[in-house]
Amino acid sequence: MIEMLRQHFGIVGGEPPRSTCHKVVAALAELDGPPETLHSHLCRLLAIHDDGPANVPPEEQRQMSFEAVATLVSLTSQRRPAS
Repeated sequence: MIEMLRQHFGIVGGEPPRSTCHKVVAALAELDGPPETLHSHLCRLLAIHDDGPANVPPEEQRQMSFEAVATLVSLTSQRRPAS
């Protein structure tokens, strides 16, 4: 799943975190109304940075990551329906 997200955002190995983060921000800006938390959850999942709360249990972090991916897929499919 991580590799598919990297491909979706155009992230290549060895890119500096700032560049990678910019690509995620730019891609999310093209979607209709992504939640503000979507960026931080996706970046955490992609190991770009972790600006989320430190005291969140791992199971809850995992759930938030799955929800972020589901939201990304839903918003992307609304913009570019599958043919």
